[in-house]
Amino acid sequence: MSEVYNALFAKSNLIAGATCTEKDFKDYSEKFSALSAVLSDKPASRLEWKLVPKPMNEGILTASKVQYVLQGFNYGELGLKWDGKWNVLSQVISTDWLQTQVRVIGGAYGGFSSINKNGTMYFASYRDPNLTETLDNFKRTVDYLSKFEADSSMMTRYIIGTIANFDYPMTPAEKGEQAFRWYFEGATKAEIQAERDAILSTTAADIKGMSGMVEKVLDQKTYCVYGNDAKLNANKALFKDLVKLQR
Repeated sequence: MSEVYNALFAKSNLIAGATCTEKDFKDYSEKFSALSAVLSDKPASRLEWKLVPKPMNEGILTASKVQYVLQGFNYGELGLKWDGKWNVLSQVISTDWLQTQVRVIGGAYGGFSSINKNGTMYFASYRDPNLTETLDNFKRTVDYLSKFEADSSMMTRYIIGTIANFDYPMTPAEKGEQAFRWYFEGATKAEIQAERDAILSTTAADIKGMSGMVEKVLDQKTYCVYGNDAKLNANKALFKDLVKLQR
């Protein structure tokens, strides 16, 4: 435990952040100096993990009555580059298409998509009574987008829903957490503003034109399902492997 402690809690591996008044910062600095004084002087070393992701298409067998269905891929590997307008795309797919098809019609507790700057794009359902039907709904997203139409009022609703997750009133603690995250991401004010501008300028034609990008991701047929053992065994042809979780 001592070896682990000295490896993790080292001065050379320490970055601290504080959100407070100038008066409180003085007190914080004094306490922080006392803390850093007892930390290890051992140089921190970074381990380089050489993991090679590959599609497993696993079905994870459980006694659950419902499924958690996920499908996605790293769009960067397909030559696609992040676009701030994809924030609105995710909002459209989540709140309109998947919410309706997976939750309202399919009976799941929820369905949504997520597209991130780090390259990941995925579709998901949770507490879902279905399996193949949900994967089919993911696939049909391409057709939905290729026919997408929305008037200015509807697009404004999508944009407001998107920007609400981007800019919202925050407590001092939340502001500090956001600043800390932006620091590690290396995000600049110009980049953040450019993303806002992209969101605010998104049109229905933009969303319609993104169907090809979504198709490329879904065409990889990379998915994972955690759910009912009988349901997964009945659809075992979908999977490369069925995994049973054991304690």
